Amino acid sequence: MKKIVTASIALLCIATLSACGQTSTSQQASSHSHVARKNTTRKKASSSSSSSSVSSSSSSAVDPAKSKQELKSVVTDAMPMDQWQTFQSDLLTAAQVDDIAHPEEQASITKFHTRLNNISKLMKEAKPDKREQKFMTAADYATYVNYESKLHDYLSALHDYAMTYQSDMPSLSDSNTDADTAADLKSEVNDAKSTFDTANAAWVAAYNAIANS
Repeated sequence: MKKIVTASIALLCIATLSACGQTSTSQQASSHSHVARKNTTRKKASSSSSSSSVSSSSSSAVDPAKSKQELKSVVTDAMPMDQWQTFQSDLLTAAQVDDIAHPEEQASITKFHTRLNNISKLMKEAKPDKREQKFMTAADYATYVNYESKLHDYLSALHDYAMTYQSDMPSLSDSNTDADTAADLKSEVNDAKSTFDTANAAWVAAYNAIANS
């Protein structure tokens, strides 16, 4: 009888020790998992901080000479000054079509609207490419952004002047147009030309400053 009791007690102790061991192992696994998660979180935070640091310091790490070269290339290689002037000249020449005196000149009228639409497309594209921040210093990128703004203003003024000229000049040339209407039309054309001249001068100055740097 004593042997049976002793055996039962031994088995109970073994079962208890086994359960304790499993609990300890589970706690250790949980502890290791918690530590691993904390380490992973720290690594992610460190990686994010490092990435932000690299991004914020990228422009300051650019070589100034290479930055100037990139700025000049982006502005002048996109379209040389003489090509811009050709676009301008072609549009203003096409704007001289008189659709009142010569309504039969549909080909010339179509040509004008085609060239006007081309200027509209260029105007929409006149905006800074943010990817250039990687290749320019902060100062050069600011110059680039300012240039694109002046280019947009120039193209917008050119578009409006050409459209106003083509719309108003035929009526101004028409002897049936009354004096008051003619005066209003002439004022519109002059205002549009003045705005264009100002925007054109500002853009040319910005272009030349970069091209000659």
